[in-house]
Amino acid sequence: MRKKTFGSIKTAVIVLLILFLTARVGLFPWWAFIIPVFLTGMLAALLNWKLPAFSIGFWTGFMVWFGLNLYYDQVLPGAVLGRIALLLKVSKFLLVIAAGVAGGLLTGLSLHAGTLFWVNTKEISMTQKT
Repeated sequence: MRKKTFGSIKTAVIVLLILFLTARVGLFPWWAFIIPVFLTGMLAALLNWKLPAFSIGFWTGFMVWFGLNLYYDQVLPGAVLGRIALLLKVSKFLLVIAAGVAGGLLTGLSLHAGTLFWVNTKEISMTQKT
């Protein structure tokens, strides 16, 4: 149980760092964080970290996207977020929640797909040997 929790914490920290680093580099498109998160999932499967990949990816992605939207709303006092909320006819808070859920889903699916990709390639290579 302790090893599972430690692997989950390590993975969450790695995903958080990846999300922040790709957000800070302005060269990449907004979806570029998916590729390193996918590779992190492959690494977690390679190292046999038993972890709930989707839930770790979802919550870390949600926290980052939710937090960054709140941060940018404070730095740019409602300039962008307020206009988008007005355009979509929703409150700013609902828009921030929706962005957090979208980021969480993308991150969770990417991390989970990375773990499944590595496991499936190992199973395929095992069946070819026999």
